Amino acid sequence: MDLGIGFISAVINLEIIMKRINIVLSVIVYAFGIWYFWQIGMLPDRNLSGTLKSSFMPYVLLSVLMIINTVFLFVSAVRPCIEECDFTIHGYEIKGILKIVLLIAAYVFLTKIAGFAVVTPVVVFILMRMMGSVNLKEIIITSCLVSVSIYLLFVVVFKVQLPGGILL
Repeated sequence: MDLGIGFISAVINLEIIMKRINIVLSVIVYAFGIWYFWQIGMLPDRNLSGTLKSSFMPYVLLSVLMIINTVFLFVSAVRPCIEECDFTIHGYEIKGILKIVLLIAAYVFLTKIAGFAVVTPVVVFILMRMMGSVNLKEIIITSCLVSVSIYLLFVVVFKVQLPGGILL
């Protein structure tokens, strides 16, 4: 009987600890949001007519971040904690992080050479494979649609020139 009560007590304590960690992380994100808002105010205005202000997209990103953070804080405070504490870092996690960092570095480097239109679908393809997608048709269609969507958003809507690369 004592083992059961001790186990329940440990689970409750772990749940309280995880809730506190989530609340602290949420407060840190809010503090970052305040700093980011202050930094956005220092952005210079664009002098191009018919374009959005240079602060538009940072405000959109900040708004999305604050909405997600508020939902996270609410869910952390209301729901019972279902997270498990495993503070050990496994080898496959480190390999995954290194692969992503190398892929981002390669993307930045290769975009300057081959351009956005060539490199982006390839990187999305690789990311989808890394995340476990196996349907080749789905991966190819998604890679192309994501690239076209990003292109349309930035070039047509925001009027931002994407890198064409040296080769193109």
